[in-house]
Amino acid sequence: MYGVFNYALKLPFSWLQITCVMGYSLFSYIPLSLLCFYKPLQWPALLASFGLSTAFALKAFVPTVAEKQPTNAVPALSAITASQLLFMLIVKFRFFWHS
Repeated sequence: MYGVFNYALKLPFSWLQITCVMGYSLFSYIPLSLLCFYKPLQWPALLASFGLSTAFALKAFVPTVAEKQPTNAVPALSAITASQLLFMLIVKFRFFWHS
């Protein structure tokens, strides 16, 4: 994310800001991953976690992106959404692959 934001899109985010926002956005996976032990709730719980974490990250980044680089808003927000989707798929197929 840091490379995409600072080198490709020229957005003014520090490594610490990106790490904190992305890390805090992943908190929703902790309680909702407990629902994944019940097989019928795996995909709904993971999709809910994906939605919550993406909404948190977008809420943190959108104001700055819209103010500083409105032309780069779509690629920046797409990068955030893609990274959250990739994380959700890694969680599903690495930790809950058995069902």
